[in-house]
Amino acid sequence: MKQTNIPLIFTVTLAAILLVAGGCGSRQNTEFIPLHPDISSTARKISFLTLEDDYLFNGDWGGVEFDGKNFRTLHGDGSIAFELPEAPSQALMLRFAVKISSPLTMKVCLNQTELKTIELKEGIISEASVLLSKKLLTAGKNSIEMLLSENSAIKFYSWGIIPAGLVNKPVSEDSFVTPARLDYRVWPQEDTLEAKFDQPVKRIVATVSNRSGNVFSRTFDNMKDVRLDLGRWKDEIIFVSLQLQDRPNVCHLVSSGLHRVPPSQKDGNLNKLQESLSRNFNRYNVLVILLDSARADRVSTYGYKRATTPNIDRLVDSSLVFTEAYSEAAYTLASTGSLFSGLAPDYHNAVSNYYGGLPSSVETLAEVFRSKGYLTAAVSAIPYCGSTFNMNQGFDTFIELFNDKKQPLAEEFLPHVEQIFDSALQNKKKFFTYLHIREPHIDFLMEPPFFGTFHKGYETYPNDPFLQRLKDIYFAAGDYKDRQYREEDIALLSDSYDENLLKVDFEVKRILDTLEAKNLANDTIIVILGDHGEGLNEHKLIGHNTILFREGVHIPMIVHIPGITGTKTEINVPVCTTDLTATLKQLINSNSSVVAKDSSKGLFHKMKRKLLVARTIFFSRFYPFYALQEGHYRIIVPFPLSVRPANLFDIASDPKETTPIEDSFVREYFLFQLRNFFRRKNSLQFNPRKTTLKQSEIESLKSLGYL
Repeated sequence: MKQTNIPLIFTVTLAAILLVAGGCGSRQNTEFIPLHPDISSTARKISFLTLEDDYLFNGDWGGVEFDGKNFRTLHGDGSIAFELPEAPSQALMLRFAVKISSPLTMKVCLNQTELKTIELKEGIISEASVLLSKKLLTAGKNSIEMLLSENSAIKFYSWGIIPAGLVNKPVSEDSFVTPARLDYRVWPQEDTLEAKFDQPVKRIVATVSNRSGNVFSRTFDNMKDVRLDLGRWKDEIIFVSLQLQDRPNVCHLVSSGLHRVPPSQKDGNLNKLQESLSRNFNRYNVLVILLDSARADRVSTYGYKRATTPNIDRLVDSSLVFTEAYSEAAYTLASTGSLFSGLAPDYHNAVSNYYGGLPSSVETLAEVFRSKGYLTAAVSAIPYCGSTFNMNQGFDTFIELFNDKKQPLAEEFLPHVEQIFDSALQNKKKFFTYLHIREPHIDFLMEPPFFGTFHKGYETYPNDPFLQRLKDIYFAAGDYKDRQYREEDIALLSDSYDENLLKVDFEVKRILDTLEAKNLANDTIIVILGDHGEGLNEHKLIGHNTILFREGVHIPMIVHIPGITGTKTEINVPVCTTDLTATLKQLINSNSSVVAKDSSKGLFHKMKRKLLVARTIFFSRFYPFYALQEGHYRIIVPFPLSVRPANLFDIASDPKETTPIEDSFVREYFLFQLRNFFRRKNSLQFNPRKTTLKQSEIESLKSLGYL
């Protein structure tokens, strides 16, 4: 496994800009997209459930961990920042809960002034309170420092502040204490921003800023529902702030977000295709073939110089080709979990080796098809797509090839596939079948005639020196910046990857030929995709797991629909794995129309812009990284943010992501969107599921480079 270390001020008519409660200005046929603002208030809780508050942590903090409860560990001195909209009129109370393995003392300071020394007991979760003098608090940024004795560590389970006068009054996660400020960073389309409160607020000052500074401001008195039409700033990143000026009072944010007019679909051919597919979906079987570690730009139909996938290319001649398809994780466990559940990895929680299974309460794609009478079957060569991680949920038949062999090969799928097809025919059932094939993932075990098609220097097969040389290159030790590869090393790795792709393409042909031989081809939708990409030293990075550059997450996605997709049709809008899941769920649940709850989800939405999020693997104290893409920007966000910069790229002018740009306005927009991504997780309540790997799975994962 490789690890990445990666003013112009104008005025406008009030009616055109700000719309307030009472139904004024409400849009018809809109959908509501929740947005969780950054809140500055005298009441503040720090999240230990996700990394949404990571930007507030400084010092030697670990990442989010789980032992039945969520916590973060401080491994030395550290601090947590918080912001106040104005200097408080009364003292605040800090409350926290911690656990230690041996007795220690901790000094608590406020803005570098020592407040209290606390004696902590070992082995139990201890709660403590510290009074924060209003004389030491300032409007703007403040900091609580925790100073530990040498070589100590402490687990924090909760942390929050509240006005001293309200310590006995509950303040929920969606509540805050006025005066307060709610901040949003928005890249609007046809949107209206709305914030609803549980009670009228004495005064709300709404401001809009862009790169030039403040461009709009308005004050409202005694309002509990504020709407702001953002049409004037369509396709421009803006900063929106709501300042709530009132006496100290607990205020509940009932709802907050964007009312968006769904984008119109101007592509008539795509509309007709979608309507035809919806009307006729119940006549089709569905066969999903996933090629592990297949990156899009090495599939020849995506423009690669070599004919690495000649058989898939022939299928493509009558298929939909999604040219901008992306995985939502750079590794198999999380990305497969997203394909099965339709949820982002951080939402379904199948993200790590030991707390990684799909929660049984998640409705899987297989369950949906089975509920409609389909025979559901899967064959997997990868333990991460296995019953240990609850990936078998909803499948009538689930075959794990890795139980009998450390590295199952693509040719071992065909006998099982034939049995699945025969069973469906015998039982007169339609089928939903999923095949998770290991190739082109390393080891590169392609036999002749594929072996030697592109690489030179190793003429016999099997060839132990060849395999060992590739492992030495692929799993090279040391910091990635210090690795020095010879040109011929990278050429060998690249050529071998292509040969392994050529081999699996042949095995896909055998499966499709079997479909034809059993007279099932004309009634079967075929989907071919990857679960993530593969780095081949483009950024001095090899492998996947932690690579969020384009080569690590850009995947092939090909959809063949007999009788409907008669020619090759390229769809050049950004989509992700869960868009495929959403479309299949919508189709199986409706034979007349495809109606999504979220217009951004699905394969057939001609969206001008769409936010995509992907993540790296999770290992204990190591932080995951995240990549966000929207419009012509991509950003790779490394945690902790306090010590590592986020790299922002303009992929229109720099498609290979070689030169990060400096643009704080765009950077802050993406970081706000990432915090929102984390905050939405809190409402799903899918807790991590503990897993125990079998010895055969451990050996298989070792061979794949995961352990």
